[in-house]
Amino acid sequence: MKRTKYEQKQYRERSELYILFLAGIYNLVFVDISLDGMPLRTLILLLADFLCIAVHIYKREMALPRWKECGTYEKAMAILFVGMAVILAYFAIAESEQFWACVDTVALLLVYPCIYGRKKFPQDIFGVYSACSSVICILLIAYYLSGGVGEPFIALLLRDGALVSWLVLSITVNFIAYCYQENAQMWYGCQILLNAFLLAIQKNVSGLAVAALVPLMIPIFCRPSKETVKRAVQAELMYAFLVCNMSLITGYTPLAGKVATYDLEISVYMELILAAASIWFLETWDRYARNAAKNATVPEMRIWCRQAVAACLIGSAGILTAAELFAAEEASPWNRVAQILTSDIRQSVGWRFGLFGQMGQRFGIWGIVIASVLFYIGVVRISRTKRWHVRAHKLYRLIAAICLLQAMILPQTMASLPVYAVFFLLFMQTQEDKPRDRLLQKAEEDDGAYDQIQIDLTKQDAKKDEEKGESADEADHSDPMLQ
Repeated sequence: MKRTKYEQKQYRERSELYILFLAGIYNLVFVDISLDGMPLRTLILLLADFLCIAVHIYKREMALPRWKECGTYEKAMAILFVGMAVILAYFAIAESEQFWACVDTVALLLVYPCIYGRKKFPQDIFGVYSACSSVICILLIAYYLSGGVGEPFIALLLRDGALVSWLVLSITVNFIAYCYQENAQMWYGCQILLNAFLLAIQKNVSGLAVAALVPLMIPIFCRPSKETVKRAVQAELMYAFLVCNMSLITGYTPLAGKVATYDLEISVYMELILAAASIWFLETWDRYARNAAKNATVPEMRIWCRQAVAACLIGSAGILTAAELFAAEEASPWNRVAQILTSDIRQSVGWRFGLFGQMGQRFGIWGIVIASVLFYIGVVRISRTKRWHVRAHKLYRLIAAICLLQAMILPQTMASLPVYAVFFLLFMQTQEDKPRDRLLQKAEEDDGAYDQIQIDLTKQDAKKDEEKGESADEADHSDPMLQ
């Protein structure tokens, strides 16, 4: 018996195991092992993809839609599938060195049909990802403290700058969990500090900047409640305080291996900037939010965070410009600090580090075109989903924005791309049902139990929700954990 469309949607939620697998066990395999030339991580991802697709087909949960019924994004993904299949066949026949890179791309594209049709937010993804990433963090700490112990287990993370983007994703997940999980806040706070410490050891200015923007982006993309902003600011202060004191930590901690050092004078300047920002925030907080209810929506909070992000971007540009000017003036008292800043920035900022540069180096102009199309589609969809009301969907949107931001400036490898792809594709295929649509669906299941009056009332409620705009109270019709 063929399942109804509603039943198919319900059964598709079994892809939760696939997502938890990629967020958990898959992020524990960083050994440098290849089987007949294929990296072990790529092989595991391909097997997980094909197994998930096979289960979908066996359970009759997947059907090829007609071309005319597909949306723009579905058509773009189909064209990418066909194009990469042709390229893969050509590379196989020509025995090209780019064959395995193309296999990686196909493995990433196969993530899309594995999670297509999801609505529920995987409730355990924060805990699973954080717990598994903590194991890798412990191995990294052992590696840096001992000068090489545990290196074979994390070999893939220690090459080509792969560790930076992996740590940024881990910090992002722990930031969000710290803001929204009622339990285990101490655990997530410790994970933020641990991952921030490991990221600071890399001294990648781009990675540090992207991670610093995450707490400020949470109230912008999600409902700016008093409790959310309070936790986001706590997380930001923990992160910023640790980074500002890295000169003391690296100077008085017995770290071995290739660990970057921080200048004490620059750390003092960073502390002064942090103190001034904290004073401004606390004064504004007392003015607008001190007497507000715990879960009250304070629209000014979104404005503050937007101003903070703008101030960070403008300030960074100003500091970079000043550093370039003073670095050329040998007689200036700022010459030494300026030379340190310009040197650190040049080592981590450049078009070749991001996805555009890497795709260009691997696939030429066609690689840059494909990356540009995906970026354009992602940016357009982010701009069109400002009025989403389901918190889980807003989190998809937030992480997708961070995916695009880090992809532009951070090194991209298969160490972190699959999990980034999961979150990005979850966002791209998410659609919010209006209250009227949900009620009609339920009425159809209950053989018309809801009368026309109830449907009319739901229409009125939907209209009111749309009028509330971005600051409307969030609802999560699919995940009790995020209520």
